[in-house]
Amino acid sequence: MDIDWISGLNFSIQFPVRPEGLILLGIYLLTTLLILFMLRHSIFAMRRREWLIFFALGALTLVLSIILPLRFAAPDFQPVPNLPQDTAVPAAPLFAALPLLLAALWLGMGPAVLLSAFSALIQAGLQSGQITQRYEVIAFGLVASFFIAQYYRGKLAAILRRPVIASLCGSLVAWAMMLPSFFVYTPGRPLEALNYAWPLYLAAFLPILTQGLLSGLLVEIINARWPHWRRRQIATQDPVWSRTLGRQLLVPFIAFTLLVMVLLLTVVSAVALRQATAQAIAQMSRDAQTASSDIEDFLRSGQNLLTTIATEPLLQTGTAQTQSTSLSAVMRQEPYFEQLLLFAVNGQLASYAPLDQRPAPTLEEQTLVQRTLQTGAPQRSEVFAMNQQAYLTFVVPIGEGQGALLGRANLQLNPAAQRLSDTLQQTLGAGVGYIVDNNQRIVIHPQADQVLQNWPLNPTLQSGESINGGTVYNDRFPDGTPRLLFVQLGQGSSWTTAIELPRISVLELALQISAPLLALLFLILIFASLGILVLTRAITRPIQELSDAAENITHGRLDQPIVIERDDEVGRLAQSFEQMRLSLKARVDDLSLLLHVSQTVSASLDIEQGVPPLLDGVRQATPARVARLITLNENGEPRDLFSRGEGPTELTQLDRVMVKLTAPSEQPILIDNVAKARSRAMLDPNMIGPGLKAVAAFPVRRQTRPIAVLWLGYAGLHVFVESEVNVLATIAGQAAVLLENARLYEASEGGRRQLAAVLTSTNDAVIVTDPHNRVLLCNPAAEQAFELPAGSAIDQIIDDAWAEPSVARLFPAGGSTETRTEEILLGDGRTLYGSASAIINSDGEVLGRVAVMRDITHLKELDAMKSEFVATVSHDLRAPLTYMRGYATMLPMVGPLSPKQQDYTEKVMAGIEQMTELIDDLLDLGRIEAGVGLVREICSLGDIARSVVETMKPQALSRGLMLRTGKLSERMIPGDQGLLRHATANLVENAIKYTPTDGTITVSVEEQDSAMVIAVKDTGIGIAAADQVRLFERFYRVKRRETVDIKGSGLGLAIVKSIAQWHRGRVWVESQLGEGATFYILIPFGEMSEATTVR
Repeated sequence: MDIDWISGLNFSIQFPVRPEGLILLGIYLLTTLLILFMLRHSIFAMRRREWLIFFALGALTLVLSIILPLRFAAPDFQPVPNLPQDTAVPAAPLFAALPLLLAALWLGMGPAVLLSAFSALIQAGLQSGQITQRYEVIAFGLVASFFIAQYYRGKLAAILRRPVIASLCGSLVAWAMMLPSFFVYTPGRPLEALNYAWPLYLAAFLPILTQGLLSGLLVEIINARWPHWRRRQIATQDPVWSRTLGRQLLVPFIAFTLLVMVLLLTVVSAVALRQATAQAIAQMSRDAQTASSDIEDFLRSGQNLLTTIATEPLLQTGTAQTQSTSLSAVMRQEPYFEQLLLFAVNGQLASYAPLDQRPAPTLEEQTLVQRTLQTGAPQRSEVFAMNQQAYLTFVVPIGEGQGALLGRANLQLNPAAQRLSDTLQQTLGAGVGYIVDNNQRIVIHPQADQVLQNWPLNPTLQSGESINGGTVYNDRFPDGTPRLLFVQLGQGSSWTTAIELPRISVLELALQISAPLLALLFLILIFASLGILVLTRAITRPIQELSDAAENITHGRLDQPIVIERDDEVGRLAQSFEQMRLSLKARVDDLSLLLHVSQTVSASLDIEQGVPPLLDGVRQATPARVARLITLNENGEPRDLFSRGEGPTELTQLDRVMVKLTAPSEQPILIDNVAKARSRAMLDPNMIGPGLKAVAAFPVRRQTRPIAVLWLGYAGLHVFVESEVNVLATIAGQAAVLLENARLYEASEGGRRQLAAVLTSTNDAVIVTDPHNRVLLCNPAAEQAFELPAGSAIDQIIDDAWAEPSVARLFPAGGSTETRTEEILLGDGRTLYGSASAIINSDGEVLGRVAVMRDITHLKELDAMKSEFVATVSHDLRAPLTYMRGYATMLPMVGPLSPKQQDYTEKVMAGIEQMTELIDDLLDLGRIEAGVGLVREICSLGDIARSVVETMKPQALSRGLMLRTGKLSERMIPGDQGLLRHATANLVENAIKYTPTDGTITVSVEEQDSAMVIAVKDTGIGIAAADQVRLFERFYRVKRRETVDIKGSGLGLAIVKSIAQWHRGRVWVESQLGEGATFYILIPFGEMSEATTVR
């Protein structure tokens, strides 16, 4: 393993050297563009924050794609054939996949694939330079981002969403795509290129897998630390492989088949390669053994031939001329030797052949000749070079010490040597064999330029199998092409036989061996796939038909029969579905009929119009010949008759008998055969007549009292099934509803007429609205009071029909349930007192509001007179009270008072103070109502509330209460600051009086629509709803056990109301018993120009 700090920074791109590479590059490019186009929505949908993350990850990609490249050594790296360059070891940047996984986790598939394309371009330009080889980065980004972003349900899908698992899957796919890239960048024949690419492909596995594993683990840690950064995913779909039964069968089969095919391809290829290698080695071994044995024969035959020539008599007794002629004749007969030299006893050259070439013996030859003359033993020289040819010299004695004969054999021209060389050639059609002597020189080779070249055996070669004394080596030609080298030591000689066989020949032989088997496996795969496809369709087609039938049933298409003629489980299931369809169709028909009858009953409140369709429905549900409905009076006697079908239109004796039988019974009367009715003591068949064979009668009841009888007559015998009886009983129930609705309608219509008469005759104005304040009822008194045309206010919004704001305030929006009261001043000077309440159903839902307005003009006049009288009396009482207070305070000056006198004096003073306070309140109330001495100026309710709280806080603390301010709006409004302070103080004082110890009182001022609202909230005893109606009346005080000891005049809240009304506002309270109360004063904003002084 090797890790560098940084890759090279020279950017370069190389195109494939094979034509197939251009096609592969085009496919990769088009596929990438298509994928990016399909994912464009997820790219363009990114917001500003996501774009910032994307560009940050892009910068990180640029850095991590060039640092820490990881390499693993391969066991069999080979140089590129015919190229002198070294092999480039595949490398993978250790953390280059990290930003791609983060983009898939945080941004989605589109940005992740786009970032993968950028990373692929960077790695291709700065590392390998091979553009197709980096497309596995895009494949990694596509697969990993798909697994991370997929939203399939199931455990497998959840596991695949884990970043480390998705990263490993992407790494495997990326590694699988690297083999074509290595192949298209290797020149030579396809098998040679594949043989070179394969070890590179294997060497890339560990770097790619390590890169994916480390990056996936880092992303897992990041995701666990910041899980909120991950895009929200909800598993909403089933995986594509499990959405249909066919896919559930095909996907595992295809996966299993592909796995088996890969295994078989691997095994067959390995076995074929092993067998081809064994055959090649065996052939080389046979050829080498043959040549090794022929080497000894070659040397022995040369020695024997020369010995035979030496026995010629002329060579011993003839002259030099005759000897040369004899030698030439021998050479023509036996062309083994290129030259023959005859030496005399003294070692001098005596004669030679051929005569045109005068040879000069070499020193070694002279030595051999002397040795032969001395010892009389034959000699053989080493192979030597002469005239750029390889020669071998044999020396034999002539006679007994009469001289020596030397023969030179040219190994390149010698026929026996040529035959020996031919024996070593064309092993598997491509082998090259040669012979090496004991000096490690090539002595016999089919290529002349290789003869006499040194041939040292490389000691680092990996030895293979040894066969018959020979050894196989994995070697390479000088151009880098791999080969097999077989070396066989000579048998009886020191020469060595060698055979070279290109590795490609072994691969071609392996391909020839495996091709038929692979083709057979491919055909088996095709036929097996077709078979499983046909089998799957045969299994799933009826199931799909059942699914379509179930969908038809789901959508109400019950008229399409299910026809699947099979005897297996699917066929039985189809029969069950068909029975279910028929049953459901009958049930739906019954329900449709009941729905139609119910709609008819609901749409009609008239018996004359509603009963005939009901009887028609009865005849539609059953094959009845006649259907009759007989209504009963209060005494249970027949009253009206409704009939459909054959039969008289007036009451008959049979109708009366059916009423007599059915009305007392709670269960229907079912007679499937009227001929047997007599034996059952139920009905006389003679009364029925020959036209009816079966009868069914159903009581129609209102609660427990019979109100009608429904009976049916059948022309033939009839078996009553449960579903039919249930339908008829339901129709009988609908008849009861129809009769009851008609009765209730008659009663309600009478009540409506009475109510209309009351509303028309009353002098009070009555207005009724719906939940949206749309007028539903406006009686003539209301129309006359507001001078409206008759019926003009109906269906109008309250605000549109009445211009008076006081009327609109009686009808608040939003479904309020509070009861509101208002005094409405009419244009003619009259005053109406209006009270509006919500109309609430049993579920608490507000259905509208009803308002009743009564003319209180006379009462207002009396109230004004009373107020004038009270003001006069109060004013006149001031002087007496002042005298009484003065004299009461002077009593102690006369002399000391006894304790009893002191007590009486204090009680008198308390009464005087109470009367003075009452008189002051009455005078203030009168002054406010008269508008005397009031000042309208710009003021701040927030400042007023803050001042009141600060002033009254000691009083609250003395009672153990917390008095505080809430939200205080600082908006300025026109108003009388003194009156507003007085009103706020009255509310706070009331809260202090009626709040127990440890309670809390909060004063707040807030804006609400076009007004300011002062709110005083306490945690006191609360106010009952019945008391809230009169709470703001003069002198009214709530009489409860908790309030007996609390002093007061009952005028404080009345003064608050008068102050609010003077400011064109209003006052109200929200409270429940035991939960405290909140008083509100609403003051409209008004115009700032209204700030004036009123005198």
